[in-house]
Amino acid sequence: MTKLNDALSSITTAALRSLAVAYFHKRGASGMSRSELVPFFLDHMREEELDRLHSATRRATDPSQVDIHAVQHSIHRSMRERYGTQIMNNYLASQARAIEPRLQHMEENPPPSHPGGSEDQFVEAAIGPEQPHDEDRAELEEAPWPRPITQQLKDECVSAFRTGTALQACGVCAVCARRVFNKDILFVKNSVSSTRFDPATLDLEVLRITDPHILERPGQHFEFDDSSLDGLALDRKGVHTDINGTQLDICGPCHSALSKSPPRLPTLALANGNIRGTLPEHLQDCTWLEERLCARYLASACVVRLYDLTSPGAPEHRSRVMKGHACSFPLNTVATATKLPWTVADGGPLLSCIVIGPRKPRIQDLRAVFKVRRQKVKDLLDYLKANAKDYPQWEDDPAAIAALPEDDVPELIMRSVYPYAPTPFSVGRAGTLRL
Repeated sequence: MTKLNDALSSITTAALRSLAVAYFHKRGASGMSRSELVPFFLDHMREEELDRLHSATRRATDPSQVDIHAVQHSIHRSMRERYGTQIMNNYLASQARAIEPRLQHMEENPPPSHPGGSEDQFVEAAIGPEQPHDEDRAELEEAPWPRPITQQLKDECVSAFRTGTALQACGVCAVCARRVFNKDILFVKNSVSSTRFDPATLDLEVLRITDPHILERPGQHFEFDDSSLDGLALDRKGVHTDINGTQLDICGPCHSALSKSPPRLPTLALANGNIRGTLPEHLQDCTWLEERLCARYLASACVVRLYDLTSPGAPEHRSRVMKGHACSFPLNTVATATKLPWTVADGGPLLSCIVIGPRKPRIQDLRAVFKVRRQKVKDLLDYLKANAKDYPQWEDDPAAIAALPEDDVPELIMRSVYPYAPTPFSVGRAGTLRL
């Protein structure tokens, strides 16, 4: 048998190849000869040692105070447990490690002596060259390790995590009223950001409102502190005026269209037929069901699914916890109202609700989702007839308005309550409510 004469001569080729395949994945070690395998193995051990040294130095608060020799001692101990004492000793004595400049510098500058110290003390020495006094050392030896994390540090970590992961609205585009966020939104093809511009640098005449119906509306929604912007279809949240002048928040797509020669009207601009108007203050708290009852067109059917999360043994009089979601399904034909408001009795709002839980739902359990106020519906109808373009000028349906509650859930919502859900998965589900 030929006697091996290399840096790892004490290790058989089969054992060396097996370790290389296990520790250095997908590097082609299984097909290497010994003359290729030995330098390959030593080079990767050297890179591992350097990477660990770099990582330990990078994590330190003050890298200049790190005792690199104590860190190196800890790294060697970890690598010895990984590769075995025999391979590690051969590696430390190999030429591949000796020619590395950084490692060579450490060999020429031996670590300070630690009389009577254990291996753990070498790791502790990495925090800096300054050693604690005798009384401080006694306190450190008595203190538990690892030390418990303070509540202040926990709160700071939680606050930093919430700040770093929260999606926050950073502004509103003055041209299209689109909100812009501090980071990309998931499932959005193109990320949109906004920048502040001086309105004098852009030709904004294409944004001027020419529809007399909009100009005649009360509220002065298109009059600004800067009179040069009056009459332009801009969102107030994106207009900033101070002693230094006026600036506009404009998103990338809108700025690109306005910067062309001649300027083009952005597709999503408010001036491009996208002005929806603003409800007066006393109507801004309308619920979604109140708005649906006053809609002239219904282009979708809405299905609400609620889950009763209250424990089955809870007292009957206790308030129940409801959780759920809503889905909208487009219709082949748009439902057009012939009288307003829509009546719940004949299924006019195209609304369905399924309640799943251990007991039948009560009308008070649905208040948070289906609350309707009679006067609010009447006020909304009057405002839409007076201000919404092309809104039908019909007389209010007195029967439909009288059927609405003063401030509660319409009783007709509870007309179809079934003792079971007719599905294969309805075991234990006591109530199914359909509107």
